[in-house]
Amino acid sequence: MRFVVAPDGAVSASTVLRAIPTSEIAAQCLSAATRQWVFPADRSGRSSVITMSVTFDRRGPIATPPTTDRAGAGPLSLTVPTRVLGDFGPGDARSSGGSEFDDFTMNLRAGQVVTIVARARVAPGAESSLDMFATILAGTSELMQDDDSAGNLNSRIIFTAPRAGRYTLRVTTFGGGSHPGAYEVQTYAGARPNAQ
Repeated sequence: MRFVVAPDGAVSASTVLRAIPTSEIAAQCLSAATRQWVFPADRSGRSSVITMSVTFDRRGPIATPPTTDRAGAGPLSLTVPTRVLGDFGPGDARSSGGSEFDDFTMNLRAGQVVTIVARARVAPGAESSLDMFATILAGTSELMQDDDSAGNLNSRIIFTAPRAGRYTLRVTTFGGGSHPGAYEVQTYAGARPNAQ
């Protein structure tokens, strides 16, 4: 799919380029949902065109990391529920300890409860040594963090928004140094204490 992000961060246009299998209803729904997304405003006043692939499976929609001409535009906005694929590697931001991290934003209502699972992405039956670590931030203040609550070195946070606003989810790995690898982030509405 392809969408246009206006300078204020709102999605001003959205289109599904190709749907397999073809489903006009699913394409219209996806296009309408995309137009509700909000990105960080672009201080240069430019609009941006973003192209990304979305796959649906039994666990929910999967958005592959988008390609964009908007360098340094900031974190990708997550909806609830959703599932996003990512990876740590060259070009990612680094913590003071040297670990790669990716930031995502979530616009939440006061009192809204969301469960977030960050897990290593591996082939079925395989194991990963990627030790996921997730943090919820309000501005620069850490509100919650988790290392292994989802089991198998995966992170799970059940977060209740104390007030309406934008929160940042920072996904990284535990410990210092570079730990390249593939991961996924899945968000659920409500408390899901058994989500893995």
